Amino acid sequence: MKKALTLIMAIALVLSFSIPAFAATEILLQGEDVYDGNINNGESMGGTADDNAADLQPGEKLSFTLPAGTAEGEYKVEVRNTGNRTDYNIYVGSNLASTIKRSEGSGWGFDWMTTDAAKDNVTLKAGDVLVIEAPDNGEYGWVDWVKLTLVSAAQQPSQSNPKTGGGALVGLVLCVLLLSSGAVVFFFKKAKQS
Repeated sequence: MKKALTLIMAIALVLSFSIPAFAATEILLQGEDVYDGNINNGESMGGTADDNAADLQPGEKLSFTLPAGTAEGEYKVEVRNTGNRTDYNIYVGSNLASTIKRSEGSGWGFDWMTTDAAKDNVTLKAGDVLVIEAPDNGEYGWVDWVKLTLVSAAQQPSQSNPKTGGGALVGLVLCVLLLSSGAVVFFFKKAKQS
């Protein structure tokens, strides 16, 4: 019994330090949530009542602050949009990080929406400000959403005591439960012997 309990406790402790921290790997940012200008309602424009899009004018920007829990790493950036606009600039803060070049513009309305990816992956982390800019070139378009998909997480420097996403707490709870159940078994055996 002692060997089994020791083995179970050892496994619980190993798992407690190997459970990685949780981080978002895909983030969907709604254009209409950060845009102060005209919002196009989807129901009247070929979509559903839930569809809305920012009517991004030439020279305007959408700025998104990435939420806590955003994993640090390289992200594929995609923009769901419509209109005759063929270019977008993507900034992290004030630094140009990539561009989107649509092969051609599209018609107007939600049934004309296309999803277009940035030329390059973009390095992002929680708290960064991602900016989607419509160049001031006379082209117009709506932005429904921006999707960020984690392509590769940043390598964390090796540490002698790595931080985990609550794995130590899980291990501690398991150990307490195992110890208390072992103690109960021990007391029952003692009671039977009396």
